[in-house]
Amino acid sequence: MNIAYFSDTFYPSIDGVVVTLLNFIQLLAEKGHKIRLYVPNYKNIKEREFHENISIERYTSFKLIGYPDFRVAIPVLLKVKRSIQIFKPEIIHFHTLGPLGLIGINCAKQYKIPLIGTYHTYLTDFLVCISPNKKIDKSNKKDLPKKIVWKLSNYIYNKCDLITAPSESMRKELKKNGLKAKVVFLSNGLALDEFSSKEKYNKKAKLLHVGRISFEKNIDVIIKSVFILRKEFPDIRLDIVGDGPALKSLKLMTQKLELEKNIRFLGRKEHIKLNKIYKEHDIFITASTVETQGVVILEAMASGLPIIGVKKLAIPDLVKNNVNGYVTEPFDEQEMSEKVRILYKNSKLREDFGKNSTELVKEHDVKNVIEKLEKIYFEYKNIKNNGYM
Repeated sequence: MNIAYFSDTFYPSIDGVVVTLLNFIQLLAEKGHKIRLYVPNYKNIKEREFHENISIERYTSFKLIGYPDFRVAIPVLLKVKRSIQIFKPEIIHFHTLGPLGLIGINCAKQYKIPLIGTYHTYLTDFLVCISPNKKIDKSNKKDLPKKIVWKLSNYIYNKCDLITAPSESMRKELKKNGLKAKVVFLSNGLALDEFSSKEKYNKKAKLLHVGRISFEKNIDVIIKSVFILRKEFPDIRLDIVGDGPALKSLKLMTQKLELEKNIRFLGRKEHIKLNKIYKEHDIFITASTVETQGVVILEAMASGLPIIGVKKLAIPDLVKNNVNGYVTEPFDEQEMSEKVRILYKNSKLREDFGKNSTELVKEHDVKNVIEKLEKIYFEYKNIKNNGYM
């Protein structure tokens, strides 16, 4: 089967969407499918080696103002359409709503190709990260803009023959906010054979956060939690792995709270090194309220870590209270610090929760996810008569 993927983010950038795409295309290619990706170009990129069934077309892009981790591609419409006519995909699957994603939708409609979309990003809150004040609005003052975003995204996603949501919570959220198209839950999955669980749990816990260092991730809540706990545990340690637009302000906060000895910013790490980093720590923490699934949570679970997260969107789908961790109210550093305290003081509980994480994550093995995705592609590939020009 010929499958065209459209995404406005791709390697060498590394985020949840990119990790998912890399896993999907490799396994699909190994099954004999031909994959062509339409993705942004990056300066000074050294293209990695891909399976012979994978081809990549890159298009000039520029950094998004105020959010350099994201790029805006400038695809040449006629060039993309000519490529589609030659490749003759039986399925178009888009993963973002940037220029490339929208062109993918346009091609699917023009050439009557079955269209699959994946809702990776919680758009209404994500837009805050590129707003001038760089803060999540915790009130209802932005209800009107959010309604506009929902109407616009629903208008676009309703063009799909099928939408996949990375979590059951996200599927319900989409339907609750008026999406009419068919939506099914399909995990982003995790290449479990690339991860192993830690065998030794330290008596003195080290805390870890991994991910994009951006404002919508609410890492300031974690830092405030550490500040609360330092009074009781002067040598508490939190490592923050990643890079992004909020890094400067978070470092400044750390300095103002005099937490330089307690919090380290380790920067961006190669994805291949993450399993080792996870296993060197004992508790994974996230305060993000915008996760449609959370690939880093899956990675931490596969590495045998207990998880502390918040009661928002998809996190409770992965983090089960008193089973493999705790979920707290969003933006509540006091409650978060209380849950950290429980795990920090109890190494046996951390070990039990960590082992439960490794069991719970097995259902997200990307090999099982690909089997489900392949069935979807075969089901939908014949619903339209392709009309290539």
